[in-house]
Amino acid sequence: MQIRFAYPFASPVGVSLTLVSTPRNVAALRASSAAAAPFLRFHALPFVPEEHGLPAGAESTDALHVRDFLALFAATESPSLRAAFDGFLAGAGAVDGEDSAQVCDAVVVVVVADPFLAWTTGVARRHGARHAIFVSCGAFGSAVYHSLWNHLPHLRGGDTFRLPDHPEATVHRSQLPVHLVDADGTDWWSAFHRRQISMGHDTDALVVNTTEELEPAGLRMLRRTMGVPVWPVGPLLGLLPRRSDDGDGEGIVRWLDAREARSVLYISFGSQNSLRPDQMTELAAALELTGRPFVWAIRPPPGFDDGDDSRWLPEGFEARARGGGGGGRGLLLRGWAPQLRILAHASTGAFLSHCGWNSVLESVAHGVPRAPRRVAAAGGPVLQRQDAGGGVGRLRGGGARERRGLAGGGAGGAGGGPGDGDGGRRDAATRGADSGADARSSEGGWWLVRWSIGGILHLHAAWHCCQSVLMHACVRLVSLF
Repeated sequence: MQIRFAYPFASPVGVSLTLVSTPRNVAALRASSAAAAPFLRFHALPFVPEEHGLPAGAESTDALHVRDFLALFAATESPSLRAAFDGFLAGAGAVDGEDSAQVCDAVVVVVVADPFLAWTTGVARRHGARHAIFVSCGAFGSAVYHSLWNHLPHLRGGDTFRLPDHPEATVHRSQLPVHLVDADGTDWWSAFHRRQISMGHDTDALVVNTTEELEPAGLRMLRRTMGVPVWPVGPLLGLLPRRSDDGDGEGIVRWLDAREARSVLYISFGSQNSLRPDQMTELAAALELTGRPFVWAIRPPPGFDDGDDSRWLPEGFEARARGGGGGGRGLLLRGWAPQLRILAHASTGAFLSHCGWNSVLESVAHGVPRAPRRVAAAGGPVLQRQDAGGGVGRLRGGGARERRGLAGGGAGGAGGGPGDGDGGRRDAATRGADSGADARSSEGGWWLVRWSIGGILHLHAAWHCCQSVLMHACVRLVSLF
């Protein structure tokens, strides 16, 4: 995401861009093919994970179990990291070969930070720099997140409540992540999130990975509560690698090549989330009931390490999925999955997802409908609303009843397939808004959604136009400062 966001700031507008992070993250960014761009620089802040109670080399959430996230977030606020960034910013206005004091009047320094690093607003102020927060998770989700943590409306009782800042938005208790449900205002998570939100109000602008057409209400909500310019600069999407550059994904693509158009259900709950063991068992059973091909990017349930899948999958499930001719009916991917390649493939007909914002944008861009499922560590569907033309329904029940419902309504209904006509994949520029029931259920039910976007993000035909819009939006950030 950092590299994708950097490109619009390139040399044509005279901007020098430095990506600042910890050593392992900087090394990973340097290794990216996009890092060869001449306008990009890198700076590593000293950081020793072991000094903060983290495993060696753990400098990002993708290197950690969910249970260690709290320690990582605490480490990002450490005095040592703040001091290192302060020292870096003190010399950020210098020009090669010249004293910074001689050029400070001619140089505009803008700090663009993650929302969880909102303390950088104070550092920017001390050094006379401008500041912007880059919101990667969308406008509506951010506005809801701010209101939920600031007011904790779920403590007032009831399963459904309106947000004090945004009475037009209604949230159901079952849509909240576990650590928010457990929050009472005195816990660590409440203090952390409220601290970040409060410091974030000192920024000069918000730069959001979205578009006015996709989230008009969400952007209005953010503008109303933040009181600073809010600029949509999305969608920021990775480009598909050439097949010769994507050796790890070639086997998966070949497997998809052998499947019929719009017949495959892709399942992924993000790089940091998973289901409970009983939910994974039911999902596996539902997949067997559908008889449809699937690709499942699977992670162990929360609290479990990689190991014996028999604790959360039916006995023999993977062997049966891989059995038969043509590579079997299903693929289980452990670890990295080439999500863009899978979503862009003509055989993919639906996406069962936790609906993280990147997954939402990627599936919309490739015209793949989603069946959202909230998981333990993510807010998921609460971050989406009917601005995008979505109809939301929820399936009651558990056990075999839930399994049959998912098989009939989720994988079959949303997935499409041979003989299903449109099959759920409709061109994003031509499909109209669907409608659906908004049924409430107890915690643990399956979210089933049929989303459609009416003519807002047909990136296949107009990617060059999106690049142009993105360039001008980001140039505006610099020029207005």
